[in-house]
Parts: sequence; structure tokens; C-alpha cells
Amino acid sequence: MQFKWQADRLYRLYRLYRLYRLYRLYRLYPYTA
Repeated sequence: MQFKWQADRLYRLYRLYRLYRLYRLYRLYPYTA
């Protein structure tokens, strides 16, 4: 059970990190989209 909770937490952090990177990418290059 502990492992599952830890994996879920890591997965959420990974998704947040990806969203943050996409956000920064679009902020830095707004004319590429």
C-alpha cells in the first residue's frame, strides 16, 4: 500500500512538472504554436 501511494505521488509530480515545462515553453516561444 505504501508503495502504491508513493508511486501515485511521483506520478502526480511528474505530470505537474510536464505541465510546467509546457507552460514555460509556450511563454518563451509564443509564436511557435
